[in-house]
Amino acid sequence: MDSFDELVNPEYLVESMAPSIFRSLYRHAIPNIRLQNFLNPKLATKIASPEAGRDHRPGFHRQGVARVPSDFTLFTDPGFLVFLERILSTPLRFVSQEYQEYGPGDYSLLHEDASGEHRLVVKYDLTPDWNEDWGGFDLYTCPDTDPIVGHREFGALTLARLEPVDRSCLRYVNHLAGEAKVKLMVGSFQIVQSADRSS
Repeated sequence: MDSFDELVNPEYLVESMAPSIFRSLYRHAIPNIRLQNFLNPKLATKIASPEAGRDHRPGFHRQGVARVPSDFTLFTDPGFLVFLERILSTPLRFVSQEYQEYGPGDYSLLHEDASGEHRLVVKYDLTPDWNEDWGGFDLYTCPDTDPIVGHREFGALTLARLEPVDRSCLRYVNHLAGEAKVKLMVGSFQIVQSADRSS
């Protein structure tokens, strides 16, 4: 995969874009935003979904997972980290990444992050031609607020800044989806607190 500047949609590289995204991100109780057509359109359609095996971790039901392909380097690209830190105005540390897919009957339960850390969840959506009636949307909740719903959109990059008490899940994909599947590249970044910056 090409470098970040070559990979990303040029409109997101405009200097004035970061403050605009920052304002939109923090408009919600759980800061989140969906950036449409995030990658260069010429490259986005070339990203292939890996073959996923079944995952039986607690909190998930028949979820498919796989390692992120070696040619998908977005989440580990230094330029992407700089981009995220400019948007959030805070230091970040890359933690992990994986490919996830959900077909009919699949879902994840509402759960907190096991690490108990302040974190940024990043999802690049590879789901083609999705119908909202099929379910499979993201859900984020925090105490005393209405849940945040994130719908599927091919080529969109979703950012969600979560506190230790926030919970998230992917809702049930119903039988109307047929053979269609939710397909996501999912990255996790730790939000580095003041006391952690020296480590």
